[in-house]
Amino acid sequence: MSDNTLYVSMEFDAKQMIRILGNDLYDSPLAMLRENVQNAYDAILERKQVDSDFSPIIKIEISDTQIIIEDNGIGMNDDILTNNYWKAGNSGKNNPQAIAAGVVGHFGIGALANFGVCTKLEIQTHRFGEEKSFTSVALRDKLNVKESIPIVIHPANEFPIGTRIAATLENQGVINADSAINYLRQYIEYIEIPVTINGKEFPKKNITFERKLTDVHVVGLDYAYKLDIGYGNSMPLQVNIMVYDIYNYGTKLNGYLYLNASDSSLMGLRNGFGLSNIIVHSEYNFGGVANLDCLVPTAGREAVSRESTQLVYSLIQSVERKWTEIISHDVICDQYRDYLKYVANNFELKLASHVKVKVANEENYIELGTITLDTAKLYKYADGVDATVLTKFKNSPETVLSISDNTYRKRIQRLYLQQMKVASIPNTIQVLHEYTQNELTVDQFFVLNELKSIIEEDYYVKGFDIKFADISHYLNVFVTHDLNNETFCIYISPNNDDVNRLISIRKENYRLFTPIAKDFVRVVLYQQFSAFIPKGVKERTDYITRVLHNTKDEYVIPYDMMGTMDEMINKLRAEEISAEDFLKFAKAERNKHQQTINKSQVGDVSEVISNIESNALNKSKDAVANVENNEILPMPPIMCLDVETKLRILKTETFTPVLQNNKMFMALTDKMVKQKRIFFSSPHTTRIIWSMHRLIYIFTDAYGKNTLYYDLELTRKIPDSTGGKTIRSTTIITKDKIFVPIVPELYDYFNLNIDEKLKFYVHFDEIENS
Repeated sequence: MSDNTLYVSMEFDAKQMIRILGNDLYDSPLAMLRENVQNAYDAILERKQVDSDFSPIIKIEISDTQIIIEDNGIGMNDDILTNNYWKAGNSGKNNPQAIAAGVVGHFGIGALANFGVCTKLEIQTHRFGEEKSFTSVALRDKLNVKESIPIVIHPANEFPIGTRIAATLENQGVINADSAINYLRQYIEYIEIPVTINGKEFPKKNITFERKLTDVHVVGLDYAYKLDIGYGNSMPLQVNIMVYDIYNYGTKLNGYLYLNASDSSLMGLRNGFGLSNIIVHSEYNFGGVANLDCLVPTAGREAVSRESTQLVYSLIQSVERKWTEIISHDVICDQYRDYLKYVANNFELKLASHVKVKVANEENYIELGTITLDTAKLYKYADGVDATVLTKFKNSPETVLSISDNTYRKRIQRLYLQQMKVASIPNTIQVLHEYTQNELTVDQFFVLNELKSIIEEDYYVKGFDIKFADISHYLNVFVTHDLNNETFCIYISPNNDDVNRLISIRKENYRLFTPIAKDFVRVVLYQQFSAFIPKGVKERTDYITRVLHNTKDEYVIPYDMMGTMDEMINKLRAEEISAEDFLKFAKAERNKHQQTINKSQVGDVSEVISNIESNALNKSKDAVANVENNEILPMPPIMCLDVETKLRILKTETFTPVLQNNKMFMALTDKMVKQKRIFFSSPHTTRIIWSMHRLIYIFTDAYGKNTLYYDLELTRKIPDSTGGKTIRSTTIITKDKIFVPIVPELYDYFNLNIDEKLKFYVHFDEIENS
């Protein structure tokens, strides 16, 4: 044995550790490449703490058989190689120097992760300020052999300062420069250090926008920060917000938050290096980047920690409140849809000053701010009054204001005018005649009872009335509400074609009566009475919140198997848990959910919802009008609780208003259904984001209090399609499944051929929106 050669042993059961940490956590050459680039970046950050006189760079060389990552960072010595790099669970980045440098990695998984896709690892390293350099070579097949990894000492000048890692790939040609660039973009496009791939410098992304406001100081109870803001002069409003000099309860958060209206997702960064998307609810649908040194990724990099997510969410809430206050002073806010939505849900008088309301019988609008308590007597407002009737008020001494049909603008106008004590003119829609029970036919009696039962049981609403009545203006449905008693009454014309069809169906095919009656409530009635549901129904939302949070601990691994990856490795080293327990934990961390869909699990919607294509509501004028309405409201689910199915994809070739014109649906995983079923039983909104290997669903309840996200990591790339949109919720709940719509842009992706399978991993969680 040479005097200048040291030998060390791999600790723990190497084969088992490699299988778990290599195959399960980093299961592709691209993921392995990302981890080594991150280590190179951390090394440069550490060197910059002690040496400012060098030009940092990371070089990547990719061939069919090998990947080489070279950096001129801090480098390693024999102690670090022995006790950190070749020893899993003993990170060298948890020291004060590394923490001060803002390094990204902390888990200490070390070199083992490489062997999931590599057969050989060659290290060449020289630590800054030391008089020796080192080489080390490890072969995967010999890792279980005692003292199988040599560390060879060399003179300091033999190798430059930094580290060079050469990894021999198990499968040749599985990665090329183009795929590496596409994959690494989300992780390194914001770092300030140059990176080259096969000699070509990687393009960086700079945050640039025209600042309209700069150095805006914000001080609150929890956060203090500064803002630079830019926005345009036309719709849709292009908004850019840079948040910096951030303090959380007096503690400085190094980094920045950049929000904009064009990105569909929010990427978490640490010192510029990408971690993962952060799924948070934004009232303005902001995306961008959160580059904060306090963000902590999970071991598998599929998300950031719950604490990190909550911190970013609360910061965004604060920024959105300030942005709302700022834009409320600009007249452009009146046409800014996201602003109207925010103010409608978080109403304050001062925010509504520039929101306009129409003057009846004129093409003229006035700002709400011109109406004060002193001038309120000069106005009246009409809410839902027919235009032909409003003509009677042309010569009125008061200015008559016409409430908008837009959901958010309407809510703002109502609340403002009510608080200003502006009188409303009588609603001219009249109930001409209410039918008593003695005047009803037997069929009409049963229809009313069925509709009332559906609303009570499926929508958790009590204390309302539903009656047959003759209604003026030839309306089929009319809803009145009693604000004092928080009740409402639904009036239905006995001449309503939809109701007459229900009566016919009850007589001819009773089995279809209840399902079609539920469709009638969901498609026609719900949007009429949803605005009048009493505030007390929010107790239902609070109940759902409690249930969601109480189910968190019902589906976790046993007590001894709890903890983060680094905690579990420490427990293993301290012999507090067995190697078998550690393997179970690591496997569970990576494969939280795995789902495979094949052609046999694809079927027609009619197998779940009977008579869907011939449903008479597909021709209903009221139903068609509701679907064509551009306003996206929280919608209740389609309940098919007597249906049990093994299908995972539902399809139809017909556009149907009953299904909101959706033609394809996907089943959520069984675990999601088991834990979160109660959430989907109430009205909710659906937002979908997709890009490359990710498909993300974001569901929010009607009051914006609870948000669920459902994140699919696809093994097969979505071809040439990136986007995001809020769609009209059309959730289908069966006895054992929950189906959600697939957007038309992804129909081809989910349209499986014979013998074709679609495999993906799923991560989901809920966020309580305070």
